[in-house]
Amino acid sequence: MVAKLVESWNQAVTGTAIPRVRDITPSRTKKAKVRLRERSLEEWDLVFRKIAESSYCKGGGRDAWVASFDWIISNDGNAAKVLEGLYDNRIPNRGAVVNRVNHVADATGGKSFEELEREAALRLSSGEPYRWVGGM
Repeated sequence: MVAKLVESWNQAVTGTAIPRVRDITPSRTKKAKVRLRERSLEEWDLVFRKIAESSYCKGGGRDAWVASFDWIISNDGNAAKVLEGLYDNRIPNRGAVVNRVNHVADATGGKSFEELEREAALRLSSGEPYRWVGGM
């Protein structure tokens, strides 16, 4: 049964940045047996497909973390999170984008990028020291 779980994992992640399982170690066998008592092989197929479809699980997050077989079998919570959609691809919330634009507009006094660029060019050409404000 563990070999079928590994086969399902390898099939799902083939062609992605997610590493395939090469060796079925005693530690992996022990953890996989525990996980197989919690979920059916069919449910694990779904978990693995969702991981393979997730940009975040394939290294698309800020930290470039990549899911692994060891991660998914390490505890009972990771598969639950996958099935609940925690790692699903998301379309940015329009409201969040509008809030970010409004925040930038507030921070710049409502000036456009072009206006800010002109001001910076004038300051530099006049010899006036230019100081960065904010974090970058």
